Amino acid sequence: MAISRILGLFAIIFSLGSCSTTYHSAGWLGKGYSEIVTSQDSYLVTFKGNGFTSDEKVMKCALRRAAELTIQNGYKYFAVVSSADRTRSIGYSNTQGNLSGSANTYSYSNSSHSYLSGSGSSSTYSGVIRKPGISMQIKCFNDKPEYMDVIDAKYYLEMNS
Repeated sequence: MAISRILGLFAIIFSLGSCSTTYHSAGWLGKGYSEIVTSQDSYLVTFKGNGFTSDEKVMKCALRRAAELTIQNGYKYFAVVSSADRTRSIGYSNTQGNLSGSANTYSYSNSSHSYLSGSGSSSTYSGVIRKPGISMQIKCFNDKPEYMDVIDAKYYLEMNS
């Protein structure tokens, strides 16, 4: 019975979150993008993914939102002034009864799961789910400044949308 419960748990987990976070505004679960206006030409842009979202996708989505904000507010260029890693790791473990046997670990994208099986009447499963995220402070410009590297917002969107 314990094995069927574990398989059922994994089926539910994978059916609910088998896809990485899509590009959308963060909802009540907090996944997706959000922004805060920090001054007339500056924003704090955040993108948070789920356990199936790669670091690269998180970065691309945050830069996409920065480019959109730049254009929506009448600017042509933006610079990433600073950034902070907002990745979270969540561990879980469950043991039922006594058991001797072997252990297997399965990994998929940003998560790993362990399962202990053998003779007896118990089982143990555990793992870590890694949820990547980033926050970046951006500053927008109409003219390309000579003193810093900037990203052309329109070009970025054309190449990465």
